[in-house]
Amino acid sequence: VDNVLGINPAVHCKVNSQFANFGTAGVYGESVGTGGYAGLFYQSNTAGNGAAVVALTEGSGNGITANAGKNGNGVEASADGNGNGVYGWVPNFGAGRGGRFSNFNTANSREVVLISNAGTGIGLLVNHTGPSGNIAVFQSAALNVARINKAGRGFFNGGTQNSGADVAESFA
Repeated sequence: VDNVLGINPAVHCKVNSQFANFGTAGVYGESVGTGGYAGLFYQSNTAGNGAAVVALTEGSGNGITANAGKNGNGVEASADGNGNGVYGWVPNFGAGRGGRFSNFNTANSREVVLISNAGTGIGLLVNHTGPSGNIAVFQSAALNVARINKAGRGFFNGGTQNSGADVAESFA
């Protein structure tokens, strides 16, 4: 579509199938070499604010599903400008979450979220701007065990201890 007033898609693909298996898609791209992409969308207007890809769903399915079957990442995002690599938000009429990370594998001992900072800035910033609530709540087996209220006061069900966070301190 080469029309600045255009409102129709350049390509419209439609699948009407009861199956959601691999390959049942309106558009299917495949990269079989050691480089290249199975699909590439590029918004090249540096003054524009339109997205390169928009994914919408009206049902209970995901807008985007990504999986890494080997050692890659399911989703990789970067920001080489002043934006965010990943930005999740809930509009003022929504009731969902801006983000969620879960580990359902009970044999997996890896952390669910890893924050690594090689710069000089803050590793984690939580800015609660609402009129009430807690800054953070920590649970074990769905029961609150610690929380930090909006004033910055900490509440810990098991008390506090001044040492022991480093396993090396347990050895002579």
